[in-house]
Amino acid sequence: MLPATLASAPDAPRLAVEGLTFRHGAREVLRGVTLSVQPGEIFGILGPNGAGKSTLFAILAGLLPPAGGRLFLDGRELAPGARALRATAGIVFQSPGASLNPLLRVGTQLEEVIRVHRRIDATAARREAEGLLERVGLTPTVRRAYPHELSGGMQQRACIAIAVSCHPDLLIADEPTSSLDVSIQAQILDLLRELRASRLIQSIIFITHDFGLVDLLCDRVTVLYAGQVVEAGPTPEVLRRPQHPYTRGLLAAIPRLDRRGTDLGYIPGGVPNLLVPPPGCRFHPRCPDAMATCRAARPAVTSPGAERSVRCHLFQAEPAAVG
Repeated sequence: MLPATLASAPDAPRLAVEGLTFRHGAREVLRGVTLSVQPGEIFGILGPNGAGKSTLFAILAGLLPPAGGRLFLDGRELAPGARALRATAGIVFQSPGASLNPLLRVGTQLEEVIRVHRRIDATAARREAEGLLERVGLTPTVRRAYPHELSGGMQQRACIAIAVSCHPDLLIADEPTSSLDVSIQAQILDLLRELRASRLIQSIIFITHDFGLVDLLCDRVTVLYAGQVVEAGPTPEVLRRPQHPYTRGLLAAIPRLDRRGTDLGYIPGGVPNLLVPPPGCRFHPRCPDAMATCRAARPAVTSPGAERSVRCHLFQAEPAAVG
């Protein structure tokens, strides 16, 4: 829970989320999501398909109103719908080809954002656009190109240029490398690091399903499963010493050079149907460590170590309320 004095705290997180929930009809897509992003850090949100990552991204981007919970930006509580966050954060979507208008030149789209939000004339906007394109590794001539004339990596760099054109304190990126090959993925990760190091952006939320990308880029990570946070902490701690059985299972299933195919782990079953979620812990039908209390009681979040949190009965002395 966030302290009541958060708004006046000088060291308030860049973004804080408390108890965020979202329903789509009868489906409870997100339940009680809580996280905080500190100034200057790259924060990872990790989870499989169906975990609720895209819904969480849409809420953080101000594209969906949450059903419940609170959001704070630099210690100030945001109104429902988070429009204030959308106005101050840069947004990068996972499909750059669909994010750019195919009928407009790249420069036109970039300059329009600069002129609308920064109130400068056309000449200054063009100069600024050329500089931004260079900052993201593109030549100024790209401003005259249409999106279909660019590769996927170039399109994503152009989208990042648009997202950072107003110098946002926070950049929210949803699977920004999912449609790119491995070498281009590495270039985009390098670009995000450079933008953070240069202070063109202060903090980054990086949403992905890829453990490897989180390991390479993120300072801290939150793991989602079936709409809930199941584990969170510094990235090296979570990935080297996972606590939750779900995180352990995923990491055991990743191929490594020192591991034969027969040694790979796996998690039986699939992500639960959120129309009728399992009682108690949402992971218990697939969990090798499930106990009777896991089927009957919902686990609360506990802290098994410094800066770590995990939602699991293995780390709790008392079961949480049934539900």
